Amino acid sequence: MKPNYKLSLLMALCLISLTSLLNAQTVVTLNVDTSEIDKHEDLNMTCYFTGQPEGVSLEDFTIEVVVGEEITWVGQSTVDDTTVEIKKIKYEKGVKLLDGDDIDSKGDEKFVKAKVDKGNPADAEKYTIHFKVGNKPFKIDPQIRIKPGQ
Repeated sequence: MKPNYKLSLLMALCLISLTSLLNAQTVVTLNVDTSEIDKHEDLNMTCYFTGQPEGVSLEDFTIEVVVGEEITWVGQSTVDDTTVEIKKIKYEKGVKLLDGDDIDSKGDEKFVKAKVDKGNPADAEKYTIHFKVGNKPFKIDPQIRIKPGQ
């Protein structure tokens, strides 16, 4: 009996696709010009999210997710190796989608992880990202929305 390589490859691809669907993850990266952030009151002048469309403010930036998905918020400097610490994700208003109201970084971690606990298509949550550059705290309040058709 000859091995069927095409069938084996197809089965492997299906297994990888299924695994990625079951373990959906999103990384939200906040990019910060750490050399300029103290010079501007409007954080839109010094911060942006990876994938943020041009003309969309930090407050209007929305990530689309599915129920069961894990989200990791990370920060990075755009100019040097200054640490941008994501300290907390805090529920503000709308449909509560995440698995907590105040989700803090753990121990010495400089990022926050949370899971999308519930929601229906197009449900949205407004939340606040609390972050630090050096010892100075900052806040941004973007949104999370359940993908339509999920």
